[in-house]
Amino acid sequence: MLDEPLVHQEEQGGSTRLPLASALARVAALTAAALGAASAISAVAAASGDGAAGPAALRGAGPSAAIGLAAKDPLSTYVAWWRQHGAGVVDVGGTVLMLVFLMSGLENGIFGFIGIARAMQYPMPAFVGCMGALFNTGGAVMVLVGLFISDALLVIAGAKMVVIFLIFASYSGHYKPLSSAEGQEKVKHQQSLANNVSLGGCLVMLIGHEITQLSPSAPLTGPVVAFYLPLAPGISTVGRFLMVFPFVSAGAKLGVSGFTGVARHFGFPLPAISGLLAFLFSLLGSSLVMLSPFLPSRWAIGPFNAQAVTSIAGAKMLIIFLIIASYSGHFRPMVTSEGLEQRHHMLSLAKNVSIIGGMLIIIGVDLPRL
Repeated sequence: MLDEPLVHQEEQGGSTRLPLASALARVAALTAAALGAASAISAVAAASGDGAAGPAALRGAGPSAAIGLAAKDPLSTYVAWWRQHGAGVVDVGGTVLMLVFLMSGLENGIFGFIGIARAMQYPMPAFVGCMGALFNTGGAVMVLVGLFISDALLVIAGAKMVVIFLIFASYSGHYKPLSSAEGQEKVKHQQSLANNVSLGGCLVMLIGHEITQLSPSAPLTGPVVAFYLPLAPGISTVGRFLMVFPFVSAGAKLGVSGFTGVARHFGFPLPAISGLLAFLFSLLGSSLVMLSPFLPSRWAIGPFNAQAVTSIAGAKMLIIFLIIASYSGHFRPMVTSEGLEQRHHMLSLAKNVSIIGGMLIIIGVDLPRL
């Protein structure tokens, strides 16, 4: 159904998330301030001539000592800034994730969904079509509003609605036709189904994160929240697995030789090296995202938490892979194709952008844990 016509910081039991608009404003302001402070930092560091002082030496020190630390240890300042703004990254990622569902809702409208339900021979197509529009578009809008007003319960409710819609759309629009399709048509259904599984994982990951933003002391939802809070890490882990499953599957199926062939087909320079890098960024990036929650929490990579570092690194690798694959495999062909072929590339491109939003959610969740 989806592919027919177009288709922080965290505290257990509470939220410290900034609204998305406020977070973006702070990002812009702090970025400008950082640019202005760069030369001052260099001057202070050069004038001091002493780089031995570290964070331990400044514990309990006053603001002037903190300024000295910023000058002598810019990496710690940089990491500390991102730790504080992880929630804003989650909000941006959640907004990007909703792109493909909003596109589907805006193009199809209620009558478009009714037509799709009728074409797929659902009983009571008018009712089913209205429910499809409600769960797809309404759920996406609920997620966006919840992110903007920092209402985790609204985000969870909207994400669940979109997951339900995605399950029905994937089964009717891709899984059932897959058994009778052949050739290129079958490949398209396989790709779309894999993308939908990844999108579902992004939504589950978002739900798992938003559960941690709820308070167990709330008068109405407190008992339910208290039940789900211990399950949140497991829900997030399931989301991670679903999110990267298509990448693991593609990496295992194609191998280095398969990616090399793809690189040669799209005219990449040095196709052997390009194929190897694509294989590594896809399979290794997926493995890092999947396995990071299972690393011992006491492990560290330098001064940073090993779970967070491996997860963020894996998500960044997948984002780079997706950007290059989307540009070469969908954006360029979309510009030159027409009709259904163009629509397929446009949808696949929108889905990949939304999956990148899911990767940003992973990064935002793990930043405060660095």
